[in-house]
Amino acid sequence: KILDIALTARHKESPNPIPMCGVPHHSAENYISKLTKAGEKVAIAEQVSDPSLPGIVERKVIRVITPGTTFSEQILESREHQFLSSVSEENSLFALGIADLSTGDFFVQECKSLDEIQREITKIEAKEIIVPPHLFSKEEFVKNFPVLSRQIPHKNPREHLQNHFGTKNLKGFGLE
Repeated sequence: KILDIALTARHKESPNPIPMCGVPHHSAENYISKLTKAGEKVAIAEQVSDPSLPGIVERKVIRVITPGTTFSEQILESREHQFLSSVSEENSLFALGIADLSTGDFFVQECKSLDEIQREITKIEAKEIIVPPHLFSKEEFVKNFPVLSRQIPHKNPREHLQNHFGTKNLKGFGLE
């Protein structure tokens, strides 16, 4: 509906057909832009087997683009941030992570309530919010922020960040 094009499907006759849609490579950016501006995720699949061989051409997802992770010049406004936010909760406190992947800026702050989180997300006009599964199902959160993604929890987020940044601790980031 967003693109005003017809969908096809793999396994159309099965009870769970897989919706599919292809667009010409030269106009893909226009379609990606429309979809991510509408809050949708886009999976880019490419052919990985030789199309001249008999049988179905094998395809593989090579990239997933979300509203907060796009670098498309058609989407990014030069005077606007492209904030991607993440919420986590521990011991009745919330952490709000905010990153602009197009500039490399990131911030973290502690919040005492979901209301405070919602005020901050509204203030920065986040393009996408990643939340833990238990918040993903809270109706008041979902209705205020339609562009949500489920967070994949790390077993040890502190260790994950320390490894990512190559540090022994997170003091330099104000994350202790």
